[in-house]
Amino acid sequence: ISLSTSEDRALSIAEVVANSPRVRELFAERNRAGLLKETIDMYSVQHEKYGLASSQFHIPPSISFLRLHDPEKFGDDLSDYRPMVLSVLKEKIPLRGISLTRNGPGIFAVVPINAPSGKFTGSFGVGLDFGPILDSIKTNYGFDSTLFIDEELMTKISTSLNGEVFNKDNRIGKYLRFYTTNTDLMKKLVEDKDMKSEDEKKYVRETNNKEYGLVLMPVKIYDGKTIGVIAIANDFSA
Repeated sequence: ISLSTSEDRALSIAEVVANSPRVRELFAERNRAGLLKETIDMYSVQHEKYGLASSQFHIPPSISFLRLHDPEKFGDDLSDYRPMVLSVLKEKIPLRGISLTRNGPGIFAVVPINAPSGKFTGSFGVGLDFGPILDSIKTNYGFDSTLFIDEELMTKISTSLNGEVFNKDNRIGKYLRFYTTNTDLMKKLVEDKDMKSEDEKKYVRETNNKEYGLVLMPVKIYDGKTIGVIAIANDFSA
């Protein structure tokens, strides 16, 4: 539920920005400085309150025009590692879902932008980090969870991640532990043998004199490809 809600939130933010008349005008003019001034306060508020990790404008064929989270970096080609952006710019339709990027996995939404004249001019996308989402699941429901991502994929794509993630202590099977709400507990509850299949799995395991119910679910990006597993644990002792 929280993941779906996060996708909806990301899409709502992206659509509000993309449909702003002033944003559409500045983007059509390729006025980077004006566009930054118009939208940076929005990004700052959403970043502080709701964990918005990234906001970016893109121009065809798949070029970064403006990163609100890193305004000094622009002009690079995104086609090798942002297939969602490439699809939106080609098909001119909004997309949302999980993606694996240079900074790791996240919840993303990308929407097309038209100039005031109606001409297609590019797209705008936002991304939410997984950490605050999993933390909110624990706060709201009491479930601990861990996100595992395919090590080979993350090594290839997530080149901006620091070395802490690519640590042998985080390895379990072919996956790396990307984020967890309780490291010690989840290490005891999820073992190599549990990660052999990419199908959903449910089981009960005892540790610390308590029984926990576990659900392991595949993590799929927006086009259906599996990139990892999310493990969710609930204390069954009661």
